[in-house]
Amino acid sequence: MIPALRLEGVSFSYGTVPVLANVSFSIASGERVALLGRNGAGKSTLVRLIAGLQWPDQGIVWVGDWDTRDCVPEQLAWRVATVFQHADQQLFATSVRDDVSFGPRALGVGEREVQRRTESATIGVDRALRARVTRALLERSAASVALLVITHDLTFAAETLDRGLVLDRGTLACDEPLPSLLGDATRLEPLGLAPPPVAALSTALDLPGRPVREAEAARELARVARGRLAP
Repeated sequence: MIPALRLEGVSFSYGTVPVLANVSFSIASGERVALLGRNGAGKSTLVRLIAGLQWPDQGIVWVGDWDTRDCVPEQLAWRVATVFQHADQQLFATSVRDDVSFGPRALGVGEREVQRRTESATIGVDRALRARVTRALLERSAASVALLVITHDLTFAAETLDRGLVLDRGTLACDEPLPSLLGDATRLEPLGLAPPPVAALSTALDLPGRPVREAEAARELARVARGRLAP
């Protein structure tokens, strides 16, 4: 089966400044993957290559069976949906309502449906809405959408995603399940990452590799603590 996304030996530079070097990985439909790394590691550039906003200097970016070098961004947008890091890079209308309604209207959705979708949309990421974002990602994964999420919030990553790709100075330093990665502080520190609190506690209690979901890990921690405190 063709992966939803595949990078083969991808390298990229801005002029004489190298940003990515020989990066290779693939993501299957339905996979939930965190793209991690310190600032300047090449994460945003990698997403720009996937969206067709840049082309690799070497190697190939495949979106399904499409080589991004043969596609314009408008074409790739039918397969690649990108949410930018900074809101001011993607908000352009004079009101939030107009901005939210632009996407479905540009796709030719009927006006009544545009209004319905606009009314149902929410902005902001407080605790309740963060949970809503998590549910939305899980729903898309269940519908066989491949997810690649750039985040510095490793607690969110542990709660929502299953696999971690870590870029370090433009190279792919790690590609493995998140539980084992987030439970190993000695490996994370040189990569500019710190384990989430639950992962750190789990490691201290000799439970490396288990903190995938905060609630599950908390229950496990409580169970182990009860056992260790028992006379």
